[in-house]
Amino acid sequence: MAIIIAKPKKREVYQIILAGIFILLFLLLLFLIFRKNLTLFSIKPTGTIHPPQINFSNLDDPLLKKLEDYPKTEEFTGILGRETPFLPSPTSSPTSSTTTLPF
Repeated sequence: MAIIIAKPKKREVYQIILAGIFILLFLLLLFLIFRKNLTLFSIKPTGTIHPPQINFSNLDDPLLKKLEDYPKTEEFTGILGRETPFLPSPTSSPTSSTTTLPF
């Protein structure tokens, strides 16, 4: 008589793995809900908190006094914008020596 060894189907294996994952998630939720005074991370102060102290004497450095302000820019006096900014400018021509893109 022949011995027949039944191979488990892939679907059955996946169902067993999925059931195991659900059981682990359930146990994790139970642990998180019913825990009492359990801290995973405890942060304890190690000393006193001091207010910040700023050293303003660095602002009296002679190198800082040598710095100059940016020069003031003049206001623009030309024409602002065009009527149709998406069209090529009227001064450019297709036969000019500028490089044009193919699209």
